[in-house]
Amino acid sequence: MAATDPQAAPSMTSQVSHRPPVTALYATDTKKNVRLLWHQEPCPRFYGSWMEAAMKGRRLLMLDEYKETYEFSSPRLSFRFLPIPGAEWVGTCKVGCAKTGYEAQVHFKAKSLFGLGGGTNRVEGRIKSISSKKTLYEIDGYWDSAVTIKDMSTGKKKMFYEVKGSMAELRMPQLVNPQDVARTESVLVWGKVTRALLKGDWAKASRAKKVVEDNQRMERKLREKEGKTWQAKFFQKLDNGDWVWRYPDQPVLPAPIQVPLPTHGPYIVS
Repeated sequence: MAATDPQAAPSMTSQVSHRPPVTALYATDTKKNVRLLWHQEPCPRFYGSWMEAAMKGRRLLMLDEYKETYEFSSPRLSFRFLPIPGAEWVGTCKVGCAKTGYEAQVHFKAKSLFGLGGGTNRVEGRIKSISSKKTLYEIDGYWDSAVTIKDMSTGKKKMFYEVKGSMAELRMPQLVNPQDVARTESVLVWGKVTRALLKGDWAKASRAKKVVEDNQRMERKLREKEGKTWQAKFFQKLDNGDWVWRYPDQPVLPAPIQVPLPTHGPYIVS
């Protein structure tokens, strides 16, 4: 399912730490009583001709109407430089809910060294009971096109997920309220860098990047001189390392920058 109204499910994304690089996100859908709390830290490892980035952090999807919380992990992002450059998701993603007693394990399959062994974006998985370990459903397909689901009790298979034309309908973010854009918003901070890169002017992009970095260093020195400690505006870090939304009783307000969503969702359950 996908929302047709960009203001139906607003979200706030913020880089809450520079070293290590941590990004936090909080999204709310007040119409459907859904909340998403997420923070992520990429941890790359290099292996010569390729590298992988494990995504540390915590991801929670809360269905408040049913009082259900789903926690899910992330696969690893793999970049291969030789012999054929490319990037793909690999590894296992787990999704579980203690209240319902169900868990899903989805395996993102990697291609072989020379690109053999099937297409990219292949997924296989199982949905099972946490207590009995019994497999209830099996899923198979490609996450960027279509995935089928098989009921193990009947042996019947049907379409579970289908992208169709939704990817083609994706549009660039739109600035709808310029006066509400904070000076720390990425669209302003990195705007000159982005425009130079889009034009292929690498020298201009490099100069603009240096200006951004110099300004950040100057602001940090000014805070240190005044004895101030920087704090994330919308998120706070708990003792266990988790980042949480500072205003749990308040939904996220509509943002000045919005992404037009497809008119129909990619998820089809027949």
